[in-house]
Amino acid sequence: MINRVLALQTAEDSDHIFFKHPLKIHFLMPERHYDFMITEILFPLTKEQHILRKFQLSFLLITLPLITFAKAGINIYIDNQSSQTITVVQKDDKSGKTNKTLTVLPGATVKFNYISTGYLFKLRIKKRLQIFSGGATLGEAAIKVSSAFTDNSFNVYDLEGELAVDNVAMEWQSWYGTPNITVTVFPEKLDLSKSEIFKNVKRVLIFGDSLSDKGTLFEYTQGVIPTAKHYYNGMFSNSDVWAERLKNSLKPFGIEVSNYAVGGATAIFNPDFEHLPYSLAGEFDVFIANAKLKNWKGFNQFLVFTWIGGNDYLTESASLSSQAIENLAGNVVASIKSNTKKLIKKGVSKFVFITLPDLSLVPESKVDLKNTTVTKALSEKHNQNLKDMITELQSQYSDKTFILLDITPQFNSGINNTAEFNRQYGTNITIVNDSCWKGGYTLLKSQQALSKTLPKTADIKSALMVASSGEMRANPENYFFWDRVHPTEPIHKVLFNYFLETLGVSIK
Repeated sequence: MINRVLALQTAEDSDHIFFKHPLKIHFLMPERHYDFMITEILFPLTKEQHILRKFQLSFLLITLPLITFAKAGINIYIDNQSSQTITVVQKDDKSGKTNKTLTVLPGATVKFNYISTGYLFKLRIKKRLQIFSGGATLGEAAIKVSSAFTDNSFNVYDLEGELAVDNVAMEWQSWYGTPNITVTVFPEKLDLSKSEIFKNVKRVLIFGDSLSDKGTLFEYTQGVIPTAKHYYNGMFSNSDVWAERLKNSLKPFGIEVSNYAVGGATAIFNPDFEHLPYSLAGEFDVFIANAKLKNWKGFNQFLVFTWIGGNDYLTESASLSSQAIENLAGNVVASIKSNTKKLIKKGVSKFVFITLPDLSLVPESKVDLKNTTVTKALSEKHNQNLKDMITELQSQYSDKTFILLDITPQFNSGINNTAEFNRQYGTNITIVNDSCWKGGYTLLKSQQALSKTLPKTADIKSALMVASSGEMRANPENYFFWDRVHPTEPIHKVLFNYFLETLGVSIK
C-alpha cells in the first residue's frame, strides 16, 4: 500500500531525480510489515533517458500496489465419516516426498494441515493427499495452490475413490484471509426418489440469517464480519452450515442452490443504527434482480427454504411487555407471509419453513443478556404464528406445498437430554451452556469507541466478541455452540440430516 505519492522534481542540468519530500512505501504481509523511504534516485543519464526513466518509475509506483507479495495458503480438514480409523498422507506431487501423515478416528473431523506457496519464490505448489485404511487405499486428491500478482487461487483435481470436497476451486484476495477445504471420507449419499418435495425441482432458494449464511456477510464486509480466523470460510460456524451442505449434496442431481441468507438479517427491516441494512424483503429483491439478470425461467420448479427471526428477538429487553411480544412476533411472521406471497406470485409452488429454537437456551440470552423469559415467549409465539400461517396459506393455495420443519424437539434434546441426543445422532456433545471459546466479552479498548456505532443484532455481537477478545477452546466437537449464538459443526450436520429425512430424502 502506498501511503502517499508526491510530485517528482527534476533539474534540467542535474543527473538525478529527487523527491521534494521522502516517499514512503509500505508493504503489508501476513505477520510482517516493510517500510521503505526513498529520498532520491541517481540517474547518470541523458535528458531523454531521464524522461524515459521517469515514465518507468511512475509506472512502477502505479502498478506496485497491485502486486501480491503475500503467500497463498489454505487449511485442509479431514472429515472421517467412515466406521474405521484412517491414515491421511500428504506428498509433494512432483517429487513424491511425504510431507505429513495423520491418523483420524471414526466420526472425527480434524484440521490436517496448512499448505502454502512462498512469498516471492515457489508461487505455485502441488500436493497430493492419499487416504488409507487397513492397507487399502480409500481415495486420493491433488491440490494446487497459486499466488498471482493480483489474487490467489486453489484447485482440487484428480479426485478419486470414496472422497468428497466441499470447495474444489476458488480465487481470493488478501482481505479474505485463509480459505478452508474439508475432504470427507465416505461422504453421505442422498436418494431423492421418494421425496415429493424435491420431485421436478431444478433450483432451491434459501432466505434467512447467519444460521444459513454461506459467507455472504463476510464478503459484503470484506472479511470484517465474521473474522476469517475463527469462522469457516465466512460462515457463522467452525465448518459448513446446513445450507452449504445442502448445496454440495444436491450437485449430483443437477439441482442448483441460490442462497440469499445474510448474517444479521431480520424479518422486519429496521432503519436504524442498531441493525445491519439486511432484511427478508431485501433478500427477495436480490433474488428478483438475480433471476432477471440470469434470465431464470420455470419458477414452478423452485423450492424455497425460509428460516429467519432470531435477530428480531434475541436482543430484546427483559422487560418487554406481553403485548409487545404479541405485536413483534405477529409482525415478524407477517413479513415471512408477505415474502411467501410474492414468491407465489412469481410462480413458486413449494415452500419449507423452519421454526426457531428455544432462544432462551442460547448462551447470549441465558448467560449474557438474562432475558430468557422474553426470548422463550417470543420463540413460542413465533412458532405458533408460523404454524397458523401455514394453515392459512394452505387453505388459500391448495395447489401449493407448504411444509414446517420443527427443530424445537432436537434443539431441546441437545441441551436438556444430551446423552440421548448423542446416542440418537452419533454426536459427542458434552458442553451445552457455554460456547467453544473462553475470555471476556468486552470489546478491546481500541474498539470501544467504534462499538457505539456497531449493529446490535445477535449475529453481529457474537461474532465481534469472538473477533476482539478471547481464545477458542480445544475439542469443538464437544460443544453445542461455537460462539454465544451459533451452533458447531456437529449440530449443523444433525440439522442437515433432520431436514432432509423429514422431507423424505434417504441418506446412505
